[in-house]
Amino acid sequence: MDSQSKPRSLASAVDASELQRVIKHIVATTPPSQLFELYYWVQEPGLLRIIRSLASMAQEDRDALETFLALAQDIPVTSKWEGGDQLILEIKQLTETLSRLQCSADDDHFEVSDQKLN
Repeated sequence: MDSQSKPRSLASAVDASELQRVIKHIVATTPPSQLFELYYWVQEPGLLRIIRSLASMAQEDRDALETFLALAQDIPVTSKWEGGDQLILEIKQLTETLSRLQCSADDDHFEVSDQKLN
């Protein structure tokens, strides 16, 4: 494989002085807490590959995933993949809560009221 056909990183695509200028700009314009968080996250094995995959998704698919994860907030999300083309993401506590609500509604114990709660 010749040098022109090898994949190149962004860092190797620009000269060293340009890279230093860009890094100085990023450091000068980004809050330190965000820089530390970014550094922390890029140390996680495979995470950049996952982020790149998410960034390449269609906007409507990313919106759906973002909505799902927003529902989870700090609740653990589990995943199940048995090969093939389908990945199942689940918020166990949310699923259990919705199941209980459905059971209550089925038993006519679930009432909707316009009254304000104190």
